[in-house]
Amino acid sequence: MLMPIAIPKSAAPLLSILAIFLFGCSDPTKKRTQQLEQIDAWIQSGDYTEAEASLQQIAQNHPEDISVWLAITDLHKAQGQTTQAALALQKAQRLAPDNAELLLRTAEAQLLAGLPVRSYLEMLAELAPQSMDPALWEKLGASRAEAQQTQAALDAYLEATNIPNYTPTAEIATAIGQLFLQLDNLPQAERWFNAAAESDELSALSALFGLLKIHQKNTDWPKAELILAQLQEQFPGSVEASHWANLPLEIKEWRAAQETLQAQMAEANQPASTTDADTTAGEIGSDQTATQADTELAGQSSASDSGSTQPAEGKEAALADLDAAIAMADKPAIEVDLIPEEDPQIEPAAPQPPDPAQLIEDARIAEQERDYTTAIQLYWQALAQANESSEIWSRLAQAYQIDGQMQNAETAALESLRLNPEKEEYMLDYLRIIQRTQRLPEFLQELRSAYERFPTNPDIVLSLARAYERIGDREEAAANAYQRFIQLAPGHILRPEAEAALNRLL
Repeated sequence: MLMPIAIPKSAAPLLSILAIFLFGCSDPTKKRTQQLEQIDAWIQSGDYTEAEASLQQIAQNHPEDISVWLAITDLHKAQGQTTQAALALQKAQRLAPDNAELLLRTAEAQLLAGLPVRSYLEMLAELAPQSMDPALWEKLGASRAEAQQTQAALDAYLEATNIPNYTPTAEIATAIGQLFLQLDNLPQAERWFNAAAESDELSALSALFGLLKIHQKNTDWPKAELILAQLQEQFPGSVEASHWANLPLEIKEWRAAQETLQAQMAEANQPASTTDADTTAGEIGSDQTATQADTELAGQSSASDSGSTQPAEGKEAALADLDAAIAMADKPAIEVDLIPEEDPQIEPAAPQPPDPAQLIEDARIAEQERDYTTAIQLYWQALAQANESSEIWSRLAQAYQIDGQMQNAETAALESLRLNPEKEEYMLDYLRIIQRTQRLPEFLQELRSAYERFPTNPDIVLSLARAYERIGDREEAAANAYQRFIQLAPGHILRPEAEAALNRLL
């Protein structure tokens, strides 16, 4: 018979601790939880190398664990790697497709990284529409509109407008107006275009053109004339740069027809008024007056037989002219042709379009003279001949910026970047402008996208470092960005600024 082993009392606590440790480590889930807690601590302290090495090993062993992919997301997010963070969230979301909170987080990460987001927004709109904010509804509306799903796109935009305390921007109002116009709902399209046209943003330009199209469909030329005047005042040169370039002539011809009509109506009404007055006088006068009137009418009849000109004939001719004038005024303005076709010699020669290079040179001279209004007009005229020129759009953006029209500058700079997305100079110009027009969170998002596109541009890295430092709780990310800047451009003139920032942060 085996005798029990006597355990010294001094060793009992040690064995208890050892037993707890052994049993605790024997639970794989608990062990992985402890590892993830340690990884989170490394991320918070900025020890990204240790965190990444541990996460890679755990992910290989447990690829179906959502918590692992969420930890990988946090690691990339802490380093400002928005694309990698979004990709990690995609994998986590696929493991739990019915998790609305995870789906929302994935959609937001896709937006932040500039990755395709429509499929996630469609799922979110179906699974948990109440979790979507106006920005997500707007993005869904834009995605559907791009896919030519007009009614579905409009529904998404209108969902955003139903959210309390939401006011759509001029750009969104214009997009809604365009969708209503495509659905041939002209009253609603006009309402949204009018709301957007009140803005000073460049989006008002599209809204005004939308109003022109509506008034043309309705043949409402007085309203079209007012919109044309607003365009020429607010966006000089924009009409000439569009397919509405012939509209001023059409409006002028319509106005001339109206003036001709008014003049002929006044002429036709003159004898009619006189005859009415004579008739009234005959009715209320004495029999003698009536007899005298009959005698005068008889005399006029005799004069007619002898071939003399009658006032009645003049009236009939004027009324005939009036009918012709009314018929001419009822025609659309585009059909009015004041130049006789049978005499081609009097047709003026078509003016030669201005040379874009000369217009740009004239605009530069205007800028040197600080006449930015003229410079902006000249750049618009140049765009009429070369609308796809990223250089002209960039120059227009700079002119707007110097003139203090920052919203217009932002839109023009974005257009230059769209036409030539690989040119770093255009990206830098755009960032300088939106630094003054956007709030810090939106500006930081743009900076991250710019960094992912141009990771070796020291100016973009420095701007990113400054933004991180301004936030206040991203000191580690700011320090990493400053160090990255010094590595990329050791001889940069702003290196002392980066070194001073590192001394503050580390």
